[in-house]
Amino acid sequence: MLKKALKLLITSFTFWFAALSLLIIWNHYSGGDSKSIVLIYFNVILESISLNDAGRALLNSGPEISAKTIPGEISVYWYVAHLLSFILYGAVLDGIKAVVKLLLRAPSKGEAT
Repeated sequence: MLKKALKLLITSFTFWFAALSLLIIWNHYSGGDSKSIVLIYFNVILESISLNDAGRALLNSGPEISAKTIPGEISVYWYVAHLLSFILYGAVLDGIKAVVKLLLRAPSKGEAT
């Protein structure tokens, strides 16, 4: 049972996208992405939010933590939004994978069941 659950987790896009998001967040926090290019501008959802004044104000309104970036601080909400958006991307891909598996397993109309 544990093996099956672990295999399901390891083959899940959601798991890998969440892990990748945490690595990107760590990279940004430690100064590897000082201009927030990878954190914000390679993420379609966050880039759209950052270009909207109300969205940017909302994500900047959270508690700030010091990061080794050019401004020196970033709101925690940016990190949370990045993680949630990557989980959403992974869930969409997992959904597509499930639909494809379902379509491949379904017998065609001409075949006997």
